[in-house]
Amino acid sequence: MFSCGPQLKVLPRHPALITRCWKIPKLHYKKLERLSKNGIVDVSQVPDDLNLNEIQERAKQAMLSGETIVAPGLDAALRSMEWPCHYLEIPNSNDVSPPVER
Repeated sequence: MFSCGPQLKVLPRHPALITRCWKIPKLHYKKLERLSKNGIVDVSQVPDDLNLNEIQERAKQAMLSGETIVAPGLDAALRSMEWPCHYLEIPNSNDVSPPVER
């Protein structure tokens, strides 16, 4: 049966690119520069004193755990939209990674 309601799809990404520091959203260039100078490229190596904001910390934890995090209220927001809803996704150059075949 065809469904017109909201559907959340999580596409697999290449494992080597999932936990890169540049995947932390809106990470200030000075913080990224600090990580680079210290040879840190993986999120698991990000020091606690980097002072990530709440969204950045949530992204870091999602990358480390491998779990998809769905923020509270997303269900209600999706249900309030008029469906079918169409959009064009243009990937950000920081977010391009090849999908992994499973």
